[in-house]
Amino acid sequence: MHLNFEKLTSVAFFILVFSVFGFGQASSPAAFQLGGFSGNILPHSEEIRNLSHSSPWGLNAALMWQNPLAGTSYEHPLKTRKGFRLQYINFNNPQQLGYSLTFSAFTEPMFGSNRKVFMSLPID
Repeated sequence: MHLNFEKLTSVAFFILVFSVFGFGQASSPAAFQLGGFSGNILPHSEEIRNLSHSSPWGLNAALMWQNPLAGTSYEHPLKTRKGFRLQYINFNNPQQLGYSLTFSAFTEPMFGSNRKVFMSLPID
């Protein structure tokens, strides 16, 4: 398994910076989110064993809006965010896998958003 630690630390740095100095909060009506990720392909069959040396990485950006009245009364108990996401994935294997660029709309229910720690589930 091949790990590119320079790229992994760069992605981790950007995630940390935008997590600490992010734009918007759970209580504001609009937010911008930027993140990155890195991973490996685990060979679960012989057909993809030659792809296991690939170490994909990617970036995503999301612009989202939140209904400011939702979650404030009995009639609106659940807050939701809606927005658009742009995602780029580079599989580090251009001959066989190439890359992916995706633009999608999503909705994201936020459970317990009136607390300091809450859970959300983006649905693209």
